[in-house]
Parts: sequence; C-alpha cells; structure tokens
Amino acid sequence: MYSIVSCRILHISYDNVFEQQETAMQNICLITTSSGGSINKINFPLHQETRSVEAISKMATSMLDCISEIVDERIDVSDGDILQAISIVSAIRGNMINIDSKVIKDLLAELIENNYSAVTEAQNTRASD
Repeated sequence: MYSIVSCRILHISYDNVFEQQETAMQNICLITTSSGGSINKINFPLHQETRSVEAISKMATSMLDCISEIVDERIDVSDGDILQAISIVSAIRGNMINIDSKVIKDLLAELIENNYSAVTEAQNTRASD
C-alpha cells in the first residue's frame, strides 16, 4: 500500500465557463506524490456553490496528511479501511446538515463521481531517482 508523502496545491483557477450567466467554475489543481514514486497532477472542478476554495484545499491536504501518518505507523491498515473511514466521516458530516437526507446522498454521489473522474483523468508520472 502506498501513502501520500506529499500533497501541495499547484494552483487554484477560476475559469469563466458560462460567460452568458456570469457563473465562474472554480478548480483546484493538486500535485500528489506517493511513497511508491507516483506523481499525480489532478485538476478538481469544484461545486458551483463553493464558498472557500482555500478551506477546501487546506482540509483535503490535512486529511491526506493524517491518513498518510496513520498508514506509515501501522502495517495492518488496508485501502478498504481508509475508504471506510472517509465514508464514515462524509456520512456524519452530511447528517449534520439540516436538509433532506436524499439531497445529501445525491450531493455526496455527485461530488465523488466528479472527483473520481478528475483523479482518473489526471496526469500521472513516476518520480525520477
């Protein structure tokens, strides 16, 4: 199993996608480096109602750092364990929002789909020795 040894914000962009509506699509571009030598440049499109791009990037990098720290300390953590922990946190935070649970489930599904697509489309390279 690989852990993330480095995650840094490459850039935050605000692309005017819908010029007629004057709606800006926000993106965060992150570069991750794994302990296995894989480097990924990932451009994440953010939800249209995003309030704080900086807070999102800080939370994401902090969570990745925390996960890597735990993985580095323990040999009995699986990738499935990590995904379960993330889904538990997402469910708890979603339940804390005082709106219809179907709306939250749909939003979580949309966010996961969009972010997973961004990861699978990312530029992947190997670190040179």
